[in-house]
Amino acid sequence: MGLPFYLSPSRFLSTLESTNPRERDGDKDQRKKTTTTEMDPDAISKAFVEHYYSTFDANRAGLVSLYQEGSMLTFEGQKIQGSQNIVAKLTSLPFQQCKHNITTVDCQPSGPAGGMVVFVSGNLQLAGEQHALKFSQMFHLMPTAQGSYYVHNDIFRLNYA
Repeated sequence: MGLPFYLSPSRFLSTLESTNPRERDGDKDQRKKTTTTEMDPDAISKAFVEHYYSTFDANRAGLVSLYQEGSMLTFEGQKIQGSQNIVAKLTSLPFQQCKHNITTVDCQPSGPAGGMVVFVSGNLQLAGEQHALKFSQMFHLMPTAQGSYYVHNDIFRLNYA
């Protein structure tokens, strides 16, 4: 499934047409042009999560385009602002290989600007480690003028228990 984060709006919309309730109900002739604000937030958040973690696991530097200069990451209590600084932090983590296994994804619309809050929990398996680490991560996605989304806020915590 394509994402609005990397695809042009028109190409993204064509990949998610099945999330448009008017199309699912067979009312193709009377449906109006679909915009990202009409997309199913659960489908968008699921696609975002799949893209984010597969990119993180394969090429953390590739996450830079998901953030903007006003974006902020709080990683285990440390606040980092700006796309380059955020990716510098993520690429400097003390492990090279990992695999995220997602357990839950919850999302809610956020405010009149069309944002979304996405909360993720799961397990992080580091290469060479026997036991996976439990984690939680929250993303606040905001729409762009081009019809895509960027990560405005990102909060990550390991869950110790």
